[in-house]
Amino acid sequence: MNARMFACLFLTITCASSFAQELPQTVIDGKKEILYLDHWADPANWRPAECAVSVSDKKSPNGRPVVHMHVPVDHQGELKYPIIGWPRMDLLAQTPWERDWTSYDQLEFSVYTEMYRPSLPKTPIALLVYCPDKNRVWQRDLRELKLGEWVAFSFPITKMQYVDNVNVVKLSTSESNYRDKDKVDFHFSGFRLVRSTECRVSELKILTPVLYRDQTSLQVEMSVVGIPEKISRGVPFSLRDPKELLRLETLPVKRGQQVLNIDVSELKLVPGEYTLTAFEQEPERKLSIPFRVVNTPWEGK
Repeated sequence: MNARMFACLFLTITCASSFAQELPQTVIDGKKEILYLDHWADPANWRPAECAVSVSDKKSPNGRPVVHMHVPVDHQGELKYPIIGWPRMDLLAQTPWERDWTSYDQLEFSVYTEMYRPSLPKTPIALLVYCPDKNRVWQRDLRELKLGEWVAFSFPITKMQYVDNVNVVKLSTSESNYRDKDKVDFHFSGFRLVRSTECRVSELKILTPVLYRDQTSLQVEMSVVGIPEKISRGVPFSLRDPKELLRLETLPVKRGQQVLNIDVSELKLVPGEYTLTAFEQEPERKLSIPFRVVNTPWEGK
């Protein structure tokens, strides 16, 4: 083998190896598909400021690796002016599958918190997602944290904006929320993106729960989750009164939040109680919402 052929073979093997390292670990757990982001628990992938990041000695409840964020609170700063900082750590999203979250249903992880004082402040730490910078950012304060306990978080991605272009994931706290010389330790584990292996309706709401008799459409707000190929098949909806099934049809839907205008003009609904149900024949996916039809606006009050 000459030098040129050897170089080409080496390059091919190196690229294949690099690509393999980037492939996500996807696990099917019941009706869920989980994309584990275990490299987010590697301290080398975080850029700390005003804090220290290391491998944690805590064991996570799900057996995944744990990253430790240690915050030494310091209010002193300069002699004249206390400088109360923003201890934080940033992670750059680099691969395509961690930059675009829109094909998943939830971002999930768990946090264990330690501090010598007996109670945490109202806002212990915040999660910020830059999409791609501070001009388009999704933020959530992790107010549910408890000292000495693992607390699990699950954030619906349909409620997040701009996460088709994730650039930076930041965990940030404000020293102003703590006392000077406090020492706070956060342990993060189980970072993952999760989605249903089936099309599901996670939220169902009729925007006009009281209809007038002459109205011809039903406005339905809904959130759809699951893998795209299943969503493309549509969602079966049934409409019933107390006595019988009035309609069963599959309607086209898209992923995420949306409003459907369901035409009910040919049903000529009379005053009474009705139910709209998604996936009526499948108990695990079934979701129902009642509504009422009245003769005049005054009856609906």
